[in-house]
Amino acid sequence: MTGLVRRLFAADNETRDVVVVLAASLLLWQTGVWLFHPSPLILPAPSAIFAAFMETPGLPLRHLGLTLGTTCLGFAHAAGLGVSVAVGIASLLLLGLVGTILLFVVDHAVRQCLPWHVPQRARHARSAERA
Repeated sequence: MTGLVRRLFAADNETRDVVVVLAASLLLWQTGVWLFHPSPLILPAPSAIFAAFMETPGLPLRHLGLTLGTTCLGFAHAAGLGVSVAVGIASLLLLGLVGTILLFVVDHAVRQCLPWHVPQRARHARSAERA
């Protein structure tokens, strides 16, 4: 035990830094709850959270599977969509259509979002033709 404590409090120990920051954060959180008495639905005390975990120790493990499955499914969808978009962009680059499509999309977005900008641009084009 004393060897563990000596290693933990040795100079330049990252584990010690993490433990100290975690302990200070929990202490600050608990103190804030004692001082300001927020609603337990909004900000429960760390001691209340620990007590709830001790009352129902298996509950977090049951929900872990659902959370992990949802996270993996979201990651798979995001990766699939990213690869699909990348393949689409690469094929358009090979066809040389990226510039044309990009100009069309940007021009359409400007016309939809900034309708007052279109007549002004046309006015500048007419004045340039006269000169």
